[in-house]
Amino acid sequence: MQTRPRRWRSSPFAPSPPGACRSPRPRIRHRPRAQPCKGTRRVFEEGAWRDVPVWDREALPPEDRITGPALVEEPFATHWIARGWTATLGAAGALIARSDA
Repeated sequence: MQTRPRRWRSSPFAPSPPGACRSPRPRIRHRPRAQPCKGTRRVFEEGAWRDVPVWDREALPPEDRITGPALVEEPFATHWIARGWTATLGAAGALIARSDA
């Protein structure tokens, strides 16, 4: 008995049953816009405790300028804007800090 080599083709994807990719249209809920300045927080800066403003990064409009000392909070990061520095949003949405000196 002679055997013939067989070709096997494999794929990491299995075919989806008909209609499996259909999903209802998501409902879009518009949240009211949050205030950019969330309040203040005490920080130790230049040898003393001071209250500094805390800004919400996701609520910042492009025209806002944040003058240090200040904190800018994001869901996974907190940015310190030191005294003598100013932070703005760049064209692509990045937070850009520049020295005032």
